[in-house]
Amino acid sequence: MMACRWGNMQQVCSKLVFGKATRTFGAVQRRRLVFGFPRPRLGGAKVRYPCSKLSLATRVTHTQTVKYTAEKGSRAVGIWLLGCSTLVFGTVVVGGLTRLTDSGLSMVQWKFTGSRPPMTTAEWEDEFNQYKQYPQYEREFQDMTLSEFKRIYAWEYGHRMLGRLVGISFLLPFSYFAATGRVRGRALGQCGALLAGICGQGLLGWYMVKSGLHLSPEERARVSQYRLTAHLSTAFALYGGMLWTAFSHLLTPQSLPISSDALATMTRLRTRAGVTLGLLSITIMSGCLVAGLDAGMIYNTFPLMGGDLVPSDYWARSTIIGTLGENEASVQFNHRWLAMTTAGSVFYTYWALRKGGLLPSRTRIAVKAMAHMTILQVTLGVSTLLMVVPVHLASAHQAGALTLWSLTLWALHELRRFPK
Repeated sequence: MMACRWGNMQQVCSKLVFGKATRTFGAVQRRRLVFGFPRPRLGGAKVRYPCSKLSLATRVTHTQTVKYTAEKGSRAVGIWLLGCSTLVFGTVVVGGLTRLTDSGLSMVQWKFTGSRPPMTTAEWEDEFNQYKQYPQYEREFQDMTLSEFKRIYAWEYGHRMLGRLVGISFLLPFSYFAATGRVRGRALGQCGALLAGICGQGLLGWYMVKSGLHLSPEERARVSQYRLTAHLSTAFALYGGMLWTAFSHLLTPQSLPISSDALATMTRLRTRAGVTLGLLSITIMSGCLVAGLDAGMIYNTFPLMGGDLVPSDYWARSTIIGTLGENEASVQFNHRWLAMTTAGSVFYTYWALRKGGLLPSRTRIAVKAMAHMTILQVTLGVSTLLMVVPVHLASAHQAGALTLWSLTLWALHELRRFPK
C-alpha cells in the first residue's frame, strides 16, 4: 500500500515540476538532463524531455530514468557507412602514392565498368606501346623498360579498381537497406547523394587524367592541378559525408549539466570547431595545388623561403589566378601559412576546452585528439618539405590530412549534439 502511494506521489511530483509524466523507451539508463538536451532518434520519433522548460540559470543537476535503445537497423547502417569510409580512406592513400610515383598517366584508356589487367607478354607489350604514344613517355621516361612500366601500371590499376570497389560496397548494401526500410527519409536522400557522388568521382578522375595525355609542347607531362584539386576535394567530401552519417547512426547522445556556463562553452566550442573545419578544408585544397605543381620541390627550408619570409617571386604571375594557382612559390607560401593558421585555430579550440570546465568526456577526447593530430601533421609537413618530398613522408602527410579531417568532423559532430 505504501509502495503504491509512493509511486503515485512520484508521478504527481513529476507532473508538477515538468508539466507531464516521464515517457520511457527500451532498456533503462540513467542520464543527467539539461535544458535542450539532444533528442535521440527512436524509430524515427523524437524524445522530448520535460525539463526543456527549465531556466538556463538553473544550476541544479536533475536525473531522470530514460529508456534508450538504438535501433538495430540504424546500427547496421552506421557500421556499413563506416566500412565504406574506410575504403575511401584507403583509396585516397593509394591515389596519393599513384601521383607520387608518376603512375597516374600509365593507363591511357578508361571504361566505367573496368577491365582485367594484361596477362600475357603480348598484352603487356600492346599496353606499353599505347603508353609510348603519349607525352609522359616521350618527354620523361624514354628509357623505361617493360618491367618498370608494369610497376607504375599496377599503382594506377589498383587505384581505379579500389574506386570501383567503393562503388559496389556502397551500392549493394544501400539497395538492401533502402528496400527493407532501414534507410528512409532524410538518410535516404543523404545516401543517394553519396552514391551519385561516387559515380561522378570516377568520371572526374578520368577527366583529370585526360588533362595529362594531351599537352602542348611547352607543358610538363602532368595532370592539371585544378582538376587534381577537384578530384581530391570531392574524395574528401565523400569521405566526410559517409563518416558524418555513420556518426549519426552509431554515436548516442551525451549528458550535460544544467549550467549556463556549460551551455555557453559548448556554443563557443561549436563555433570554433566549425571555423577550424573551414580553414582545414581550404588548407587541404591548397595542398592539392602544391602536389599538382610539384611546388614542394622548391624552397626546401622552413620557416623562411630563400632567406625571406615572403619569396621574391611571389608575384611572378601577373594575374590573381596565376598567383594563387599557377605559381609554385606563391602556392607553397599560401599552403604553409594556411596550415599555420589552421593549427592556431585548433589550439585555440583546445584552449577553450581546457577553460570550459565540466563537459562530456567524449567531446573532450575528440578535441584533444584533434589537437594532438595537428602537432603530428605539422611535423610531417615540415619534414616532407625539408627532405624534398620523399614518397613515404609525402604519403604519410596526405594520410595525416585525412586523419585530421576525420577528427575535426568527430569533434564538430559531438558539439552539434547540443542545440544552440
